[in-house]
Amino acid sequence: MEYLRSKPSSTRWLLLLLLLMLPVLTLVNENHGLLDLLRSRAPDGQLLYLLSKLFGLSAFVLLCAQVFLTVLGLITKRINFIEAGKSFHIALGLVLTTVILSHASLFIIAVSLRSGHSALHLLLPNLTGGYYALAVSFGVLSLYLVVCSVYFGYKARSRKHKSRQFRNGHLLVYVFSALVLVHARMIGSEIQSGWFQWFYWLAVVCFVVAGLIRLTGLAIASRKRPASEGAKAC
Repeated sequence: MEYLRSKPSSTRWLLLLLLLMLPVLTLVNENHGLLDLLRSRAPDGQLLYLLSKLFGLSAFVLLCAQVFLTVLGLITKRINFIEAGKSFHIALGLVLTTVILSHASLFIIAVSLRSGHSALHLLLPNLTGGYYALAVSFGVLSLYLVVCSVYFGYKARSRKHKSRQFRNGHLLVYVFSALVLVHARMIGSEIQSGWFQWFYWLAVVCFVVAGLIRLTGLAIASRKRPASEGAKAC
């Protein structure tokens, strides 16, 4: 235990790498002909489509880890081994964003190769095009929101732009997380099988707890602010 406490960051990354084995095992288990597909000539875009699935599942695991650590960070500051520091939070957020961008890019390229024409139109949300289009649109919206959240998070930590507006803007990550949960449930068949079901509901519980804690904190802060401003005026 002393060794784990002495190197908390490296231990967290090691645990994340172990967790990322779950998407690989799930993908292999759910696609029984995967090895045969890799040995033979796959249809155009099929391998990229499978890679897109792998990145999507990996993004979901990383999101679960980020939400779980956020909840622990909001609840307690006493467990140094589990609590994620700011630098780790930022690094994990950047890795998560990169994986999401890779997932979306591989999906667009795969669909383009399979259909024979550009699929860039999928990057425009279509909320009235049916079940599949709606599910994809939720994923597209979450992609845009995570980019905005990273931008606001960067500005919030910048000395030149450090302000409450940018910190509040980073709270878009909660909307992003909600959209990812809906997107994964609607379109991710692997999410609804095996161990991923437990991962999914753990993420839902952690997301709800984190949201409630954050809303409670914002409500308390908004009540204290007028009182402090009144005291300064006196």
